[in-house]
Amino acid sequence: ATFSGHKIHGGKVGGVVMNEALQPYVDPIIYGGAQEFGLRGGTSNVEAILNMTARIMYCDKHLEEHRDKVATMKKLLVENLPNGCIVNHVNDSNIISIRTPISGEYIVNRLAEKEIYISTGSACSTGEPSYVLKNLGLTDEQCNGTIRVSLDAEENDIADVREFIYALRAVLKAI
Repeated sequence: ATFSGHKIHGGKVGGVVMNEALQPYVDPIIYGGAQEFGLRGGTSNVEAILNMTARIMYCDKHLEEHRDKVATMKKLLVENLPNGCIVNHVNDSNIISIRTPISGEYIVNRLAEKEIYISTGSACSTGEPSYVLKNLGLTDEQCNGTIRVSLDAEENDIADVREFIYALRAVLKAI
């Protein structure tokens, strides 16, 4: 398993938790001892590691509060999507995948002009229609019309969600 500090506002640091089956591949005697067991060169960034530790502790302490806040924002967004927009998939994450009737790239660019930043497709996209979205049964055209909205309990609030809804409606109305 891998994890990355920037996902929890913890800076550019990450980690890997490995299964015992990988142990022969990371023997510290063979692969250079203290330098990350041969997985990477250099010295550990202790300051970033401590920062990430503090962020993990903060997230753990506020998990329920943040989960509830994101759920409230997500519910407001889903219930007020403009006509023609459909949620592709519902889960417990803070990310909402929304199918729109026009190009997702067009929407991303119009919203960026208003300093509202979202993404297209899915996190697994590489320029081609996302295999994740294709596995949901979407056509190439539907994949290309998909936008991805991430909600963050520390960075977003209800006012941000309302602003996004109004801005998305304006973009769709303008076409």
